[in-house]
Amino acid sequence: MDDKNTELAELPMVDLSKTASNIPYVVAVVLMTLLALSAIVAITVMRPTQDNTAIMALIISATAPTTLALLAFMKAQETHLSVNSRLNDFMRTASELARAKGIAHGQALERSKQSALDEARLVADDKVADRADLRESVRQEARVVALDKQQARDDLKR
Repeated sequence: MDDKNTELAELPMVDLSKTASNIPYVVAVVLMTLLALSAIVAITVMRPTQDNTAIMALIISATAPTTLALLAFMKAQETHLSVNSRLNDFMRTASELARAKGIAHGQALERSKQSALDEARLVADDKVADRADLRESVRQEARVVALDKQQARDDLKR
């Protein structure tokens, strides 16, 4: 018994939710056949004394193409649902991708804005430092000139 259980455990499991199911098609064929048979029985019961072979042939001949048309319609609906679900998945993935690209682009713009602001601050700081240096050099020059004037006065007084 253990050998059989281990053999069954080693068999690959099939996911039945993803396999194609023919049950709705079989049910449709059976229902159409039952409908045709019930129509034939009804005609036979309602007209027992007359020849009903032409009517029965007409019912049977109408049932076959109607059943085939129903099966084709069912298959078309199944195909439509399959394609539509794949299209929905594709659209969802494309939307997520576009959103991710937009977020990345926005973050890149914010980084470039921030770096531009940082650079502008550095330039402004450099200008402020240059102005301070200029003021300091003007002050020193003014001191030198004042000292020269003072020295010139002192030299004149002597």
